[in-house]
Amino acid sequence: MKVLEVQNLVMYYRTMKGYVKAVDNVSFDVEKGEAMGLVGESG
Repeated sequence: MKVLEVQNLVMYYRTMKGYVKAVDNVSFDVEKGEAMGLVGESG
């Protein structure tokens, strides 16, 4: 059973120099009983 569905996620962060795209077009599903994590470059 799917408990979470994310499609085409795009995420920007604002900095003093402008915007930085942190996530670009990410899609995933999480099924009941599964765990999911998203870790960036700096961990």
